[in-house]
Amino acid sequence: MKPLKRRSIIEQSADLLRDSLEKGTLSGRLPGVVKLAEEAGVSKLTMRAALRILEDEGLVELSENGYSRYSVNRKAPQKKTIRIGILMPEPLSEQIAQFQQLIIEVQHHLESLGFESFIFKEDLRQLKHDVSRVKGMLAKNPVNACLVVAGSREVLEWFADQSLPCLAIFGRAGGLPISRVGPSKSVAILEGVRKLIEYGHRRIVFLTRVERRVPQLGSFERMFLAELESNGIETSSYNIPDWEETPEGFHRLLSELFRVTPPTALIMDEVPMWVGTQQFLAKHGILVPEQVSLMATDDDPAFYWFSPPVAHVRWQNEPIIKRIGRWSMGVKRGNVEIKCDTDPAEFVLGGTIGPVPRATVKFK
Repeated sequence: MKPLKRRSIIEQSADLLRDSLEKGTLSGRLPGVVKLAEEAGVSKLTMRAALRILEDEGLVELSENGYSRYSVNRKAPQKKTIRIGILMPEPLSEQIAQFQQLIIEVQHHLESLGFESFIFKEDLRQLKHDVSRVKGMLAKNPVNACLVVAGSREVLEWFADQSLPCLAIFGRAGGLPISRVGPSKSVAILEGVRKLIEYGHRRIVFLTRVERRVPQLGSFERMFLAELESNGIETSSYNIPDWEETPEGFHRLLSELFRVTPPTALIMDEVPMWVGTQQFLAKHGILVPEQVSLMATDDDPAFYWFSPPVAHVRWQNEPIIKRIGRWSMGVKRGNVEIKCDTDPAEFVLGGTIGPVPRATVKFK
């Protein structure tokens, strides 16, 4: 005979709620957590955990506002008719670890809410950010809604004009009539720039993708230049240079920068650029931060192993995932709000930035 398993107070509370739902005692919009907890004689934390169990089971569904909960009619299950396509900027395998984890968790969350989600086989890089190609891809892969990750301005402008519900995750959606979600990194980035200026740096270069430079500079880039100018630093294309987006083009850019007017500080918009820069500097015997300061505008688990710690911008996935879920529920109900949901990011000082070097850096 198998031994009896002890059930936690959370599981017992979930059993109580499940029984009430099956009997019809609870239906439609559920009472608040406080009332449910009082009726069950448990704490609010316990009741919230029990409700999350029922949400995972599909018995209870969170409303779009993220506060109310509704019972789901299990007697008449609905087929997964709402398909949400995820349009990536590049293959998922080439994204930084945090980005990969975000997309994976988004798909799991959408599945738990009853949606069918998938990543388009073609990404924006393969489509060359060409609107006509994006349109053709959607014609071959019809969806009810689309998540566009790190979209270029041209692509997001096109989506903003379509009737297809679209949510921009990151990307250049500022000022467009389109829903968007992501971390608000501008304040954190400017904090890092001000720290560099405080350390005496004047030759600061921001390396960023072409989608952030064309057809015009993105908001982060414009604020970066404005901050330099407000501190009496004359700006030019030197501060945000154009470059060929290949490994060869990236290293060629770095070689040109350090050969002509060596920067004393470099800001990288993506972690792979940071790693490539670190490798370039090590190859030429340039020390960080003694001879050049480095800062990344994103986080990565690899930074945990660096000594000194990397100066970077840190943000959390969970708020973004929840907001994507609420937006998707709005699509399901035919009530999609055009709004921007952001959470402030945090600047982590680290030890890869320091005072401006006294001598000009030279290749070894």
